[in-house]
Amino acid sequence: MKTTSQLREAFISYFEKKEHRRVPSHSLIPPADPTLLFVNAGMVQFKDIFVGQKTVDYTRATSSQKCLRVSGKHNDLENVGRTARHHTFFEMLGNFSFGNYFKREAIEFAYEFLIHTVGLDASRMYYTVFGGDPSDGIGSDKEAIQHWIDVAGVGPERVLEFGKKDNFWAMGETGPCGPCSEILFDRGPGSWACGEDSCAPGCDCDRYVEIWNLVFMQFERKVAGGPLLPLPAPSIDTGMGLERLACIVQGKATNYETDAFMPIIRHTGKLLEEVLGKALPYGVDAENDVAYHVIADHARAAAFLVADGVYPDNEGRGYISRLLMRRAVRFGRKLGFKAPFFYQVCDRVVGLMCDAYPDLEAKRQLIGKVVMAEEESFSRTFDDGRRALEAEMDRLSGNQQKKLGGEILFWLHDERGFQPDLVEVIAAEQGFTVDRQGYQQLMDVKRATSGKVASSSSGAAGNISQLDKLAGKVEFTGYESLQEQSHILAILVDGRDVSALSEGDEGLLVMDRTPFYAESGGQVGDTGTVVGPSGAADVTNTTRYAADVTLHHVRVSKGCLNVGATVDVRVDARRRTGIRAHHSGTHLLHWALAEVLGEHIKQEGSQVRPDMLRFDFRHFSPLTLDDIEQIEKKVARLVVGNSAVETRVTGMEDAMASGAKAFFDEKYGEQVRLVSMGEGASRELCGGIHVGQTGEVGPLKVTKQEAVSSGVRRIYAVCHDAATDYLLERERKLENLAAVLNTSVDTLDSRVDKLLQRNDDLEKQVKQLKRKLLEGGAGGPDTEMFEVNGIGAAYAFIPEGEVSAMRSMSDMLRDRLKEGVVLVGAVSKGRLMFVVAATKDHPSGFHCGKAVSQLAKVVNGRGGGKADFGQGGGEPERWTEAVQLFRDLLERHGS
Repeated sequence: MKTTSQLREAFISYFEKKEHRRVPSHSLIPPADPTLLFVNAGMVQFKDIFVGQKTVDYTRATSSQKCLRVSGKHNDLENVGRTARHHTFFEMLGNFSFGNYFKREAIEFAYEFLIHTVGLDASRMYYTVFGGDPSDGIGSDKEAIQHWIDVAGVGPERVLEFGKKDNFWAMGETGPCGPCSEILFDRGPGSWACGEDSCAPGCDCDRYVEIWNLVFMQFERKVAGGPLLPLPAPSIDTGMGLERLACIVQGKATNYETDAFMPIIRHTGKLLEEVLGKALPYGVDAENDVAYHVIADHARAAAFLVADGVYPDNEGRGYISRLLMRRAVRFGRKLGFKAPFFYQVCDRVVGLMCDAYPDLEAKRQLIGKVVMAEEESFSRTFDDGRRALEAEMDRLSGNQQKKLGGEILFWLHDERGFQPDLVEVIAAEQGFTVDRQGYQQLMDVKRATSGKVASSSSGAAGNISQLDKLAGKVEFTGYESLQEQSHILAILVDGRDVSALSEGDEGLLVMDRTPFYAESGGQVGDTGTVVGPSGAADVTNTTRYAADVTLHHVRVSKGCLNVGATVDVRVDARRRTGIRAHHSGTHLLHWALAEVLGEHIKQEGSQVRPDMLRFDFRHFSPLTLDDIEQIEKKVARLVVGNSAVETRVTGMEDAMASGAKAFFDEKYGEQVRLVSMGEGASRELCGGIHVGQTGEVGPLKVTKQEAVSSGVRRIYAVCHDAATDYLLERERKLENLAAVLNTSVDTLDSRVDKLLQRNDDLEKQVKQLKRKLLEGGAGGPDTEMFEVNGIGAAYAFIPEGEVSAMRSMSDMLRDRLKEGVVLVGAVSKGRLMFVVAATKDHPSGFHCGKAVSQLAKVVNGRGGGKADFGQGGGEPERWTEAVQLFRDLLERHGS
């Protein structure tokens, strides 16, 4: 029996002996392919080679590619964990030929490897080929049929023809494609088989399992639904799921029982036993097994996603990362986990797979931090979100409804971190559907009103064709100088060409030479002056219409400016100095963040102004004071070193090979501008303005940090004169504060500690007094204790109170009742809050959570909970009606 690791190495070694280049797995993030969210097949990293857009120094390759699929025919998320072979993350073994060999050799290699290297029983193998499709004008693949018979020695009865659905492969609606031949293995009778007499290859049961798909890459479809075009050279792309092969070789009923998953499942079981104090064995309860499967599968996916730089987020790839982590945590809760556990399962994945994927070990600590941070974040809101969801489902069930509205999906996602996919899974377990369309409409509104708003750098230029004619006629000289003699090429006002601007007029100037840097790459535009023979203007901003057409936003201060006039232009030198310092400071900050926090730091945006900088980056938790201190010290060392800031124009590939980082959302051509600082410590691709020596950045001080969105942090900082002003202002505030507290700056911390301690003591006294008042009120005019049909009960109302006071009153009333049910309400910030709680020995069958759901309807609110405790809210003026319904519910229960 071969282990999964042995099978992986046996495959790669076999094809190496057949003169194939061993190619490492690509990242899960596709190589510049906008059509894919993740790498989902072994051929993705070779796509450009297949279509002739990239050349390499080998014509045969083999790999074990890590893949991720979360949708599609065989990977709907709800199937993962419930079927024998559905996974999100998996490894795809493959061999590839780029015009070197074709069908005959591919068939020979596959047969030899499976039968002679792996040792599968040839009598249990079947082979399918493409039977043709008239719509594409392609006939049956007779060539492949003959190769199976002649080369592999397979009997004709074992070679079967199927249609396009099964035996024509394409990576999507567009891209490389071709007929394929699938290799099937007959597992024989068993629990996996349908048992029908008609069962044969092609049956939907799990008896005849597809092991390997040999794709004969002959075509490319460039447009969805368009014609098939021949590739430059017929090629081979094969794919065999490692987990599926291991299942067959190891004789297991499901992939989850192989050594690829069982160590993870056993580790999860051990962690659970520590929590429950007893074992919850795998293989005993079907629903528990599903939970074990999901956790193991998602742990593999989560570990590899984080290692490849995909962190939890609300959109894009990060959405999938978050969904898988939270889905695993939710299944863990069903098993019995209460505290974070999933990060420990992911750590077991690292230990299990780091030999094959060394980057996992290198990022072990990062994986643990990211997963634990996400797990803790979800755990903080999980119970509240689940209760709200259950309460809404109870309400709908009471109205004979089984569909969750878009509003509740949106609220759960926006306020509780429950993604609609996760809600859909939970809802389906209770027979509910969800309104995804309504949810999406609300999300679209949110994005439109609070998301990023695209700005037009052309200002009033709009779609003026005149500006298109000026492309290539404007020279930027701002790297070398701050002043220039120029000629006005065009003047525009409200999108119209004009010949002149008079005093007081505002418009846009285009000049043939300009030292003004246009707003781009996060750097604000320059300001300054334009002076001509008949007038002058202030430049209030500088933007860009195209790559080389700079727009100067001006207001004429004297006389007039005319098209064709020769003018002297001058950039505001003091403002430019601040901008340069903060832009270079941004690069140094980016470098220091990666040094202190890790290489996973990825820039997500920036703004550079003369008085401050703002930097957005990927990170999973707030920076500590120690982190910030280390970052500032690292920047300070490079500043004090006062090394030259070097800029050079070079090829994109050379720049990236040197270790350069590309800025967020920038478009680069073949030639790029590489900016190096700190003797090469920082290397960025950047077209912005920078200092000449690092010493010109001056001190850098982080002033604030905040969260932009989940997984994205924002830092504000100041440099140069702005940093000096900031530090002096801070010192002045400290001196003033010390004077107010009648102490010195040196003893300010101890003085504040004493005041805080005094405040804590006073707050404790206030709480004790409030509790005494509440105790005195238990039996007062707003409190009543009574009995209904032998059931002890009480209610109380606190006109102004917090949740803590309401719950304290609930506890006190239950203590007095000994056995029964209580209702306690309070008004906080104009809204009614209430709880229904039962004593330890509460009336049999009385469900507090369901009672709250009914009371919530009366007060026009929401609520729910468990059998012994429920909480809701609504309109204060409906409290009397709620009390009456509470009495009615008790009477109906006791009768």
